[in-house]
Amino acid sequence: MLDHKDLYHYWQYCLYIEKNLEETTRFVEVCEANSSTYSAEFAQIISLACAEIDSICKLLCSAINPSIIFDNSKNKGTMLKYTPIILNRFPKLTQCELRNDKTDELIKPFYDWAIDPYNSPNWWHDYQKMKHSRHSNFKLANQENAFNSVAGLIVLNLYLYRLIRNEAYEYPDQTPRIFSAPCFSPQLACRGEELPDFQ
Repeated sequence: MLDHKDLYHYWQYCLYIEKNLEETTRFVEVCEANSSTYSAEFAQIISLACAEIDSICKLLCSAINPSIIFDNSKNKGTMLKYTPIILNRFPKLTQCELRNDKTDELIKPFYDWAIDPYNSPNWWHDYQKMKHSRHSNFKLANQENAFNSVAGLIVLNLYLYRLIRNEAYEYPDQTPRIFSAPCFSPQLACRGEELPDFQ
C-alpha cells in the first residue's frame, strides 16, 4: 500500500513535468492559434506525462481493487483495461476540470470517457500514434496535446492522493504552476472543494 511519502514522490514528478510544460510558454504563446504548434519539446512532455499516466492508472486500479495486478507479461495494463475499473469507482472523473491559468480555459482531460467509456481520450490516441509512428505523426506532438496530457496526469494524481489519504479535503500542499483546480484553495486559511467523486 502506498504511503504519504510515496504519494509525495509521484506528485513531485507530476509537478516536474508540469514545470517543463510551463517553460515552453516562454517561447510559444498559449493560445488557440498555437494549439497545433508541434515540437520535440512537446513530444518529450507528452511522452513523459503519458508514461506516468500509465503508472498512475495501475496504482489507482490496485488501490481500488488490491486483487488487480498489472504487469508486463500476462496481464499487461492498457488504457482500455484501466477505464472500467476507474470509472466504476469514480464515474464523475469525466467531469473533473482544471483551469489553464495561461488562457483561463477549462480542461476536462477525461471528458471523452463520458461520451464513450470504451474509447481512450483523443490526446491519449494521439500519444499512441506518436509513440508508435513518430515519423508520420510528429505533428501530434503539439501544444494542445501537451496541455491535455499534463492535465490528465494532474487529475489522476489528485484522485490517487485523495483515495489513499482517505481524509476529506486532503490534497497535496504544493500546487501546480499553470493549472488550478477547485480542490486547491487560493486562500491559505480556506479549504478548497472536494473532487467530483468525493463530494
